[in-house]
Amino acid sequence: NLSRGEVLIYIKTFFRQLVLHGYHDYMLYSYTHFLNDHLPINHSLEYIKVWLADYNEPHFVPNGWEAITLLQYTDKGIVQGIKGNVDLNRYV
Repeated sequence: NLSRGEVLIYIKTFFRQLVLHGYHDYMLYSYTHFLNDHLPINHSLEYIKVWLADYNEPHFVPNGWEAITLLQYTDKGIVQGIKGNVDLNRYV
């Protein structure tokens, strides 16, 4: 039940805390519809790399970003030695 502005403040505060604790290589993991529906259009988060979960093609880049860094393209992957389905990702 957060407003778009409150979601933006939450995300910025979280990443600011990461930097204050020495973490400088991070990504925002989400999906396009959530970001488009819950962030202001001019959110100014384009400096944060995006790891996008999107299982359907075509894959749409969320508003405010020019590209995504990682794509989680399925949650039904199979990896030898792991029982059950796994998420599969690729660098874009």
